[in-house]
Amino acid sequence: MIGLMGVKNDGKTLVTPNGTDLFPVPFGIAWCIQRIQHWIAQKTWRCK
Repeated sequence: MIGLMGVKNDGKTLVTPNGTDLFPVPFGIAWCIQRIQHWIAQKTWRCK
């Protein structure tokens, strides 16, 4: 299964779907990643 990368609770560390830390990203990019993930989650849950 392909998963999306996420952002840790510190708001700046990019992580893989299995929880491995990758690298820190600027706050603005982390915010955009989270917004995209939330948008995808909303679309996915509405289909069910």
